[in-house]
Amino acid sequence: MMAKSGVKEIAEQTLRELDAARHNLEYRSNWEPFLFSLAESYAKSLKAAGQPMGKLNVFAPELANDEIGRIVARLKKDER
Repeated sequence: MMAKSGVKEIAEQTLRELDAARHNLEYRSNWEPFLFSLAESYAKSLKAAGQPMGKLNVFAPELANDEIGRIVARLKKDER
């Protein structure tokens, strides 16, 4: 929900929270099944915060290039 807001400050908060969760060892075992959805939220937040989409590769290095491409393409499609 925060990622969809489009408000820069909220998007930046979302990025901080997702980054913190990403590095929290308690979440590691549950992270993988939700990675694609979390990466989509991260990408939406990057866009709303005006940050480079390349940070998505750092956030979700486990995703294949085609998966990252699908996320970015979906964001571009939603722009129209």
